[in-house]
Amino acid sequence: MKIIGITGSIGMGKTTVSSMIKDIGYKVFEADREVAKLFSNNEYVKNQLVKNFGDVLCNDGNIDKQKLSKIVFFNEEAFGKLESITHPEINKEIRDFINDGFSEFEEIIFVEAAILFEVGWDKYCDFVIVVNTNYDNQRKRVLDRPNMTDEKFHFLLNKQIDNVIKCNSASFVISTSGTMEETEVNIRKIINLIVNSDSILLKN
Repeated sequence: MKIIGITGSIGMGKTTVSSMIKDIGYKVFEADREVAKLFSNNEYVKNQLVKNFGDVLCNDGNIDKQKLSKIVFFNEEAFGKLESITHPEINKEIRDFINDGFSEFEEIIFVEAAILFEVGWDKYCDFVIVVNTNYDNQRKRVLDRPNMTDEKFHFLLNKQIDNVIKCNSASFVISTSGTMEETEVNIRKIINLIVNSDSILLKN
């Protein structure tokens, strides 16, 4: 089984690429979606967040992401604490996802995370795809999101490795600056190359 990482800075188009890959028929672990699940389903995470940040619960007992974001944005210590709570849990979920892939005899599985390189999850991957676009596209996409501001965008951007550096470390780069059709063609080409590769570039 080959494990393919998908990464790229915020707003590069990772979600679009992941959706296309799922539509083709492959399984994709999406880190942001899994974090959202932690906020509603993981009692340990919820208890730790309440312990460290106070009243951050909704009436239904799930984490109120708006309350939490007001606490951690622009506060390096608080943001670091949030990461120290969530990252180990996501790491466990990635390992379970990979083990399930082996158990189910999958040919290829994908792990998508904006911070794949930053936290070392690329160590699980045989190949890494970096998703890329120009700054104007990136900024517009991010600012179109609910409750996003230019200040939040740059705060998150500064927490991530520059995408140029990520592209230089990639096995493959996919541009999302063109049409959806062009992006899908490139995805299929890369998958075909990976499926037919004779050797796997394992990272130790």
